Amino acid sequence: MEQINTEDKEQRQEPVEYLNDTHLVDLEIVEQGKLPEYLKECGYEKIFRIASLKQLTTILEDKEQKETIKKLIKKLGFKKSSCVFHREGNFIIPLEIQKQMLDYQAGLFDDITITFLREQPNDTLQCISYVENKNKDVFVYADLSDTSNSITAVSQIVIDNKRICGMKFKSVRFNKNKDKYTLVADLFKNSEKKLHLVLCNKTIKIFKHENVAFEFIASAYGFKSFCEYFQGQQRKKSSTPKRFILLGFNKDSLCYEKTRGLGYRAQRLRDVGNVANELEICHLRLASDKLGVYAKTKPIFEDILIRLNVIPKTK
Repeated sequence: MEQINTEDKEQRQEPVEYLNDTHLVDLEIVEQGKLPEYLKECGYEKIFRIASLKQLTTILEDKEQKETIKKLIKKLGFKKSSCVFHREGNFIIPLEIQKQMLDYQAGLFDDITITFLREQPNDTLQCISYVENKNKDVFVYADLSDTSNSITAVSQIVIDNKRICGMKFKSVRFNKNKDKYTLVADLFKNSEKKLHLVLCNKTIKIFKHENVAFEFIASAYGFKSFCEYFQGQQRKKSSTPKRFILLGFNKDSLCYEKTRGLGYRAQRLRDVGNVANELEICHLRLASDKLGVYAKTKPIFEDILIRLNVIPKTK
């Protein structure tokens, strides 16, 4: 079994996996609201999905919710806490409200994320200037569903600006948008900026392979950390729940496979920790240009990367 060099792991400051609000519900039910040892290296990302300006201003003015988030972060002791405001729609967000979004984050989380608005591109530079003297890491968040020109423009701002630590991208379906992932990989191939993927799918069906852990595919395109997609709390249906096959992450195949023993919520938490541990190994190989060597030990992963022309076919 390949071991992670302890020294290298200690040097790694950023979590590779961030828990979302669904995971917090799992923690409350499975772990009595405590962060277990196997998740100690994970971060937490609060994702606000905003459908209107009114909803956004309500969140910013909600002091009770803000205090609840602050207490939760302190109680669980995440390695790092972060936040993203994801706009669902094309409504305009005035610059002054954008600045309030930045102040909101500065008072709660370990970093600050500027939301890039494709209809208001000039606001991004003004927001960068606004956070210049705040003692926090700064990221810019954009949507991979934006046009290639828009992604290129905001990426260049991030690459050229020393104040910005990296980019966070809203994930899109890989099989239909491979060109967007390739574009990001090309733009940042000579940059030290960090790439983080938000609301990404847990698994992907690609070529002949099913239930492949998507984070490893995205890692091959330069992404170093992830927060998986989640659904908000839904009402319970009165009908009898359908039976399902419990899947768990297998580090040998990098796929989710049939498993037993743990319940659904407990397995979901375990999977986050197991994926994070294996991503550490994968990223160490990426950093030393040995992705092909790592993939050689994972036949399914190797086959996918060869078909994607990420690594050459071995003779």
